[in-house]
Amino acid sequence: MKTKWIKTMSAGLAMVGLLGLAAGCGEDAETDTALAVTPASSTVYADGATVFLTAYDPDQGVYEMRAKVSLDSDVPETSNLNSHILLPLEWSVVNPAMGRIMASAGYSAVYESYGPRGQNYILVRDQGGREGIASVEQRWQAGDPETTGTTETEE
Repeated sequence: MKTKWIKTMSAGLAMVGLLGLAAGCGEDAETDTALAVTPASSTVYADGATVFLTAYDPDQGVYEMRAKVSLDSDVPETSNLNSHILLPLEWSVVNPAMGRIMASAGYSAVYESYGPRGQNYILVRDQGGREGIASVEQRWQAGDPETTGTTETEE
């Protein structure tokens, strides 16, 4: 009788523990599948212009808070902004006719414009499947008709 009661209590405690873990994991669940890129958007004005992009984990504040709580435990403190990104990162562009990723290493990449006017998107993916996106607006010059609100025929 005593053994049956211990097994029942153990199973009940295990279930409560699992439900507690599941309930506690929701605080950063919205961004667990995302990466952020800085700058999120930028504008270039010339053929050959470049943009330096860096991927980072948008949950950085959540990880830092957990690290402070765990200072007295065996869990190491998280101090690196990018410590939860699985390298190497894969960088790509949506429209290769407008530009390319000319170099990438670690958490960063360099986008180079080929000059056509329009908007291109840069995608980044880590080895865990988390993704991020940035946009680059390519214009011919500062004061383009799109910038000033006039059309080419009005000039």
